[in-house]
Amino acid sequence: MDRAFWDCEKVYVRAIVNDENIASQRVMEKCVMNGKGKGQMQALEFSSGEEKFCIAGKWRSEHRLCVYGMGLVG
Repeated sequence: MDRAFWDCEKVYVRAIVNDENIASQRVMEKCVMNGKGKGQMQALEFSSGEEKFCIAGKWRSEHRLCVYGMGLVG
């Protein structure tokens, strides 16, 4: 990638995927977001106790997201 294209020292791309969305997780892996040693995936788990929140069309009190990241420049 041409470094002159970017107007900053570092560029980092992040994608957040619902852990139930297996197809989107595969897309991220195929896009090198989690492959060839350039990217990484971390799981983000959160809980609201007895409070419920709506995410991905469902009411939940706990959930897990997959956060993919990859540095492009820097």
